[in-house]
Amino acid sequence: MSARRDSDGLHLMFSFATATPAAFFRRADTVWLVFDSPKPLDIEPIRSQGGSIISEVSQLPLENGQAIRIRLSRPQMPSLAGEDQAAGVVWTVTFSDTMLTPTQPLAAIRNITDPALANVTVPLSRPGLLHRLVDPDAGDALMVVTALPPVRGFIKRQDFVELSLLESIHGVAVRPGSDDITANIAPDKIILGKPGGLTLSSADIGAERAPTAVRPIFDVVDWRKNQAENFVARQDALVTAAAAAEPDQRAPARVDLARFYMSRGLYPEAKGVLDLALADARPGLEDPVALTVHSVASSLMGRPEQGLKDLINPAIGTNHDSQLWKALAYARQGKWAEAREKFKNAEFAITSLPIELQRILISEAMRASLEVRDYSGAAKRSDDLDVVGLPSELKGAISVLRGRLAEALGHDKDALGQYRIAIGSTDRAAAAEAKLLEIILRQRRDEISQAEVLRELETLSVMWRGDAVEVRALQIMARIYPETGRYGESFAAARTATRLQPNSEPTRASPGCGGGAVRAAVSEPEGRRPSAGRRARDILRVS
Repeated sequence: MSARRDSDGLHLMFSFATATPAAFFRRADTVWLVFDSPKPLDIEPIRSQGGSIISEVSQLPLENGQAIRIRLSRPQMPSLAGEDQAAGVVWTVTFSDTMLTPTQPLAAIRNITDPALANVTVPLSRPGLLHRLVDPDAGDALMVVTALPPVRGFIKRQDFVELSLLESIHGVAVRPGSDDITANIAPDKIILGKPGGLTLSSADIGAERAPTAVRPIFDVVDWRKNQAENFVARQDALVTAAAAAEPDQRAPARVDLARFYMSRGLYPEAKGVLDLALADARPGLEDPVALTVHSVASSLMGRPEQGLKDLINPAIGTNHDSQLWKALAYARQGKWAEAREKFKNAEFAITSLPIELQRILISEAMRASLEVRDYSGAAKRSDDLDVVGLPSELKGAISVLRGRLAEALGHDKDALGQYRIAIGSTDRAAAAEAKLLEIILRQRRDEISQAEVLRELETLSVMWRGDAVEVRALQIMARIYPETGRYGESFAAARTATRLQPNSEPTRASPGCGGGAVRAAVSEPEGRRPSAGRRARDILRVS
């Protein structure tokens, strides 16, 4: 094998003299390569060229092949390309910020005509061998089926009662729920079953009778139905269904009720229903769909810490949906760098969601890009918002983001125009932030006097209280007051900012708003304490 790095990322090339099927899938921060060749490969080039991308590489011999485990040290989008050659096959793995080679999706088809023979069939041409291995990180056994090119895999994890089809880039990776799960390989398909038949039902298949194994986490058709029907009648029907469900069907029924509340923007109600559903589950056996919806509801109602806690549960796995909802939780925590990376790694999953969720996620992704100064990424997200459309209630917040983007790119007049749109909106939070940004920009452009700046900031600090907007306004006021001899008011503004957000970055970064500086000024012995005016000037001159 060989490895090289270029502007597109890290490329690993595996050449075989004969047609050698492969499989490629990811679990958490580890990717797995499985080959139908027992001859050991030299993995030293991966270590030498991996740099900051690769943290660990190891080999696992298999009965009829071998597996290579690669642990990533930072988020990457792995992709695989396979090329048939006269003398064999070449597999190329690429780790990059974007997926260079899209995966063709595989489908899982339920066969339930005869319950005693119920199985799941995965159409797959040119399959290879079945390998059994144990993931040392998760401690579970996996069944992996390789295949020759072209590259095909499961875009999303699909769960059944007795097995799960893991997200894969190429090939099929199965997490069996019992030791008697079988995988029979035919020339054009894989048949998964067990003695006496799998436990399957048609309940999860939508009206279109789609051949996929499970519904999406948020199905667009169901979402629209939940929005269109009479609220009370739809709620009563779902509550009744959840109450009458058998114990093994109670969790899905409660998830349906939670999805209804989510479609109506009732995130606390959705979380409450799922609190009950998850409380009834045994630890380690939670419903992954219930966990995911619970995570989303928690993040959207202002509890992103709970959202992240749900997503690290092993039951959810590492599908792209989980990366997307982690991005949402990180954004709601203000962890912008982490949010941006997660959004980049799962951006293609956004388009499959209901439009309301798309708008929320694209907005958060745009802000994450702005916060880390990725202005090209922010501009792309702004264009995406034009495509999905903006309802009136979001126009204020998006105008603030677009104003910030325009200002960062040096388009001051466009920025002022966007800020004024937000100021005139019904979104009071957006209007307050836009007013603050407008004042700062006009001051920088010498369009407003210092007295006018102070007067407008004092008005803003009275009308909008308790968040980062007030803190930043107080910071500016604390810098201006000493220049007019109002030292007591300067210290009062600094104390208020420190009390509101003592650990925020703006408060800690500004000596003028530092609680320690204020406390020091008032706690020194009288004989050694400088005058309040001189002390204020010394502190605030630095800021």
